[in-house]
Amino acid sequence: MDNQITKEIYTKDMAEIKAKLDEHDKNFKEIYTKDMVEIKAKLAEHDQNFKEIKETYTKDMLEIRAKLAEHDKDIKELKEMIQSLQRTMLIIEDAVTNKIPALFDGYAMHQEKQEQLENKVDKIEEKVETHSIRIAALETIYSNN
Repeated sequence: MDNQITKEIYTKDMAEIKAKLDEHDKNFKEIYTKDMVEIKAKLAEHDQNFKEIKETYTKDMLEIRAKLAEHDKDIKELKEMIQSLQRTMLIIEDAVTNKIPALFDGYAMHQEKQEQLENKVDKIEEKVETHSIRIAALETIYSNN
């Protein structure tokens, strides 16, 4: 009988344990299922957010690359303009540098000619003055006669 009681207690205890295990399994499955649904929903939300961020990033990077290409083009054009201006400056500088001595020579010649003309004018003025005196003297002589 002891064996039988022990078997009955064992069977009863095992049934209780099994019932509690089944209840725990059920609770675990409910909690696990609920948590997994929440995790999957959050994961899907994160995936969507990541997808939107990636799309925005890709769009922004394309815009940045386009602007960089535009800036590179502008910089290239500016460099070409600077080179052109430098060549033009060299041409002007060369032309001016070569013409300055000629201008100074021309100025010196002009000064020389002006001095010559001034000397001639001085001589003419002296002659005119001498002639004016002579004419005045002659007029005085003829008017007294």
